[in-house]
Formats: sequence, structure tokens, C-alpha cells
Amino acid sequence: MMNLLCPYCGQETPAGEETEFACARCGGWLRREPNGKAWVLRPAAQKLPGEEEALALVAQSDRISNPQKRKKLLDQALALCPDSLGVNKAVLLFGRLGEPCKDILNYRRIKCYLLHAFSGEEKSTDQKEMLAELTEDPQLQRCLSLAPDRDAFIREYFLDLCRQYLNLFIKGSNRYNGSFLGFRLGSLEKNCAAPVAEMLRNMQSTPLPPPYGEALPAALKRAYETEIGSFAWVEKEGT
Repeated sequence: MMNLLCPYCGQETPAGEETEFACARCGGWLRREPNGKAWVLRPAAQKLPGEEEALALVAQSDRISNPQKRKKLLDQALALCPDSLGVNKAVLLFGRLGEPCKDILNYRRIKCYLLHAFSGEEKSTDQKEMLAELTEDPQLQRCLSLAPDRDAFIREYFLDLCRQYLNLFIKGSNRYNGSFLGFRLGSLEKNCAAPVAEMLRNMQSTPLPPPYGEALPAALKRAYETEIGSFAWVEKEGT
């Protein structure tokens, strides 16, 4: 049996053959992972009764396009395991898509559309509401209460939002990434750089409270690099 450093308390704890176990010092739930030729401990969420079945319902909802049917599956998953971080995060990212709405162009039901508050196109009242929801959403606070590492969850959550927003409203928009006769007008990286640079400028002028304010621009940069390409184009637009 070896001793490894616990990421929660910073103390060494015995690590046996189990893949997941509790720290002998602080009780935090840990996962043992390979790190090159050595081993390292990472925070892990302890499996809860009914969680496996609940996460299976979440996975099933991801394969369905109908918002009402997806919401029904997520509600069932939440009822089955209300303390599962994975289930609660899925509910958070789903937003209000399952709500009845006569206006099909009401993008506010899409969770990642909250980032449009930084586009410079929202009215001040709408922007204020969207910024508040980014940090004060009760479902987000519920997730943070379950997360073993709150800051890590915020970074991961914002990364998910940024990826979705870029794909739906920047990369997938003819306004920024148009085509003619089936040919894209300009490179993808160049076309998408200007609106993202504008968002970053607005994030600086209207910062969120810590730790959200630091996490969101970093998440947008990372999402741009993974979903679109070189961030150098954005930096060029920002100068």
C-alpha cells in the first residue's frame, strides 16, 4: 500500500488497490488515476443509491430531440437520485427548453444563450437578468452545494456553456460564418474572431463576481481553441 497526496486536505493518505475510496484524513471521496509511471489522487463523486439508473436516464435524454420528452426523463432521473451531481448538472444545462413557449425564437430558454449578455446586443434590463442567472441560478447553486470542488465545477460548467454558445450562435450563424454557393466566405477562425473579441471586451467592462469573473473569459478562450481554432485571430481583433 502506498501513500498519496489528497487534493482536498493536502495530507498523505493510504491508497490501496481500490480505484475509488475515502481519504483517511478528511473523508473526501477520491479516485486513483495513473500519472505517467506514478499514481495520483483526484476528487471524485461518490456513487449514490439509484445514481447509475438516473445517469442512464440522462444519457437516454441526450439521444432525444423532443424537449418535452427530454425534460420528462430528466425529471425522472432527478426524482430517482436527487443528490447526484451528474443529474443536477444535466438539469442545469438543459435550462428551460422543456417549458411551453409559443415563440420558437425565444432563445432565452437555451441555457448557453445567457452568454449573449456579453454580445453588446441585449437591452440593459435583459442583460442584467441574464448576468444574474449566470451566477445566481438556484440550480447552479444546488450543483455547487454537491460539487467536491466548487471552482472546478464553475470552470467546467462555463466551458460547456461556451462550447454550446460558439457552436450554436457564432460558428453556426450565417451572420458570422456565411457561405455563397456552398463555399464558406473566409476562414472559420477569422469569421468567428470579431464577435468573440467583442464578448471578451464586454466581460472585462462588465465583470462577474469572483470566482465567476476569472473563470468565464478563460472558458471562452479554451472553447474557441477546441471548437474553432487558433485564438490568435481573436487576439488580433482585440488589439
